[in-house]
Amino acid sequence: MTAVALSVLSQRNPRGFVLQIEAGRIDHALHANDMAGGLYDVYEMDMTLGVILNFIKKNPNTLLIITSDHGNSMYGINGTGPEYNHATEALLKYKNAKASFEYMKRLMRGKNAEEIRDILINYSGFNDITLEEAQEVHRKLNEGTGGYYINDFWYEPEATMGRILSKSIYKGTESSMETILRRGNVYFTGTNHTSEDQIYIIHSPRKFNLSGRIDNTELYRVMCNFLGITYENPKMSEEEYRSLKIAKITLEDWKRHLDLHIA
Repeated sequence: MTAVALSVLSQRNPRGFVLQIEAGRIDHALHANDMAGGLYDVYEMDMTLGVILNFIKKNPNTLLIITSDHGNSMYGINGTGPEYNHATEALLKYKNAKASFEYMKRLMRGKNAEEIRDILINYSGFNDITLEEAQEVHRKLNEGTGGYYINDFWYEPEATMGRILSKSIYKGTESSMETILRRGNVYFTGTNHTSEDQIYIIHSPRKFNLSGRIDNTELYRVMCNFLGITYENPKMSEEEYRSLKIAKITLEDWKRHLDLHIA
């Protein structure tokens, strides 16, 4: 899609154009606590950047800005095992995945716990899923799309599947540790957008480039400054905001929005 868009726009707009490309499936995967899905979609984005860089070689007067609009689910890659010796092995286990949680969830609908276990083993690449864990997935799947707490929304059974695949059990001390169970090592704080700083990279036809980490609300200012654009976003008070219709959505409105977002 990127190659076609660049070809069409460059032919029809010889004076220049702006193209925004979103690797939106990374967002979907992390909402679902699906580390393998997220990694494969980051890889897809990297392949897309290769297409863009080939275009820039032929069109050097091109500005490339790479960034993210927000964090998602604040995942962490954990060191595991004696002296963290299992950490790399654990992370590499995610490469055996054959499908996303979203795809697995579709296959699981209407299935019993044993069938769900077979689906999870086949498509996740983790062959030691227990029947009890499959029963937990089955229960979450049949409770509804999401579980609601006071301040949080959890995608289910995706979040449960993510926790199951990251599970490890050890016995003994640090010096004599016995591995009972060794799966992946990526844990998530939740299934919502998060507030960690975002990476930005600006590759410019000028004599200098920029890169760094920044609060996502400052990204627009960095890009405007780089382009020499003086502009301020409109602002409003809290009272003005609360007078808007969007500030009066109900919990059911919010639930429907989130259900549609992950779907």
